[in-house]
Parts: sequence; structure tokens; C-alpha cells
Amino acid sequence: MKKEDYNLIAERFNNFSRSKQKAFILILIERQFSVYKKMCIGKEWNREKSIIDILENCWKSIINESEIDPDLLDLCMESNPENLEYDEEDEEKISFLVTIIDNLTAYVRLIVAKEEFDGVFTRCNYDYLENFLYQYYDWKPLSTNLVSSHELVFLEYSRSIRDLEYLETTNDLLEVYLEYRNKKESILEDYWFNENF
Repeated sequence: MKKEDYNLIAERFNNFSRSKQKAFILILIERQFSVYKKMCIGKEWNREKSIIDILENCWKSIINESEIDPDLLDLCMESNPENLEYDEEDEEKISFLVTIIDNLTAYVRLIVAKEEFDGVFTRCNYDYLENFLYQYYDWKPLSTNLVSSHELVFLEYSRSIRDLEYLETTNDLLEVYLEYRNKKESILEDYWFNENF
């Protein structure tokens, strides 16, 4: 992928109504959440139910064009693995989970504050993939070309374009919710962290 590809996504995103912008970013976060669910299985710091509540409330606000409860920000903070007890052996896992919850928290904070979304927000999944790929392959810094040409990056790009096209052709946000809540796509697809994780 090239810089122009990222810019194209941001430009199309910026042309959306605020409701569709919120839906698009939430779709991206849903793909990250699939990683969270798999990584938290059997862990004491699993807050999957709380995250589902946050996501559902966000979708509800989009569908009903209503405000969200500001207390969701507190729930985001309470669900952040950084604020929970965990074993040292899970420290690297925690760093990848924190990124997911931080993205969700930033999303909720923007909505509560009624601030404008920046097109740079559309890069959150690519930034996550970059960190994952460095861990997966044990790459050294400055392997940017390897990241941008990886199949997971191209998959995410194709999904993003698909999502943009879908949102451009429908105003039924309940339909969008049902479509993407049922997809349960993962940003990592069939990949997972390497054996040293």
C-alpha cells in the first residue's frame, strides 16, 4: 500500500455524515475486538462483557441518532488492562490489548465531547497491524516496506474499501449494524502472535 491509498480512505471518510463516520470507525474497532476476545479467554482481566456493552451503546447511538452516556468513558477506563492486575508473563499481551481499548476510548471520548473526527482515525487498524507484524516476524525497526506489502494490510484495505462503498450506498444504519455485528471479522484473520508471545 502507498500513502495515496491511505489518503483515499481518509478523503472518502471525510465526505461522510457524522453518523456514517461513527459507523465506519466502529466497524474498524469491531475487527480489533475479535482479537481482544480471543486473547482474553480464561484470563482474570477479561472484560469482554463490558466492551460488548460499550460497543452496543455506541451502535445504539448511531442507529437512534442519540447521544451516548458519558459514563461509558469510565467503563472504558475500568476495562483498560493497564488498570487491572495481571501477571508479568502477560505484559506483552497487555500492550496489544491496551491499544484496542485506547482506540475505543478515544472514539467514545470524541462522541461524548461532540468533536469532529479526523481522517487519521481511519489508520487505526493499519497501525495495529504494523505493531502485530513486527511482533509476529520479530522484525527490526524500519521494516515499513514489509508491512505495507503484507497480505493482512491488503486484506484490511480491501475490507475498508468495501465498508466505505457499503456506507456510501445505504442510509439504513440498523442494517449496517446487523451486517457487521454478524460478520465477526478479525483484523488478524488466521494469523496469531508468534510462539514467544
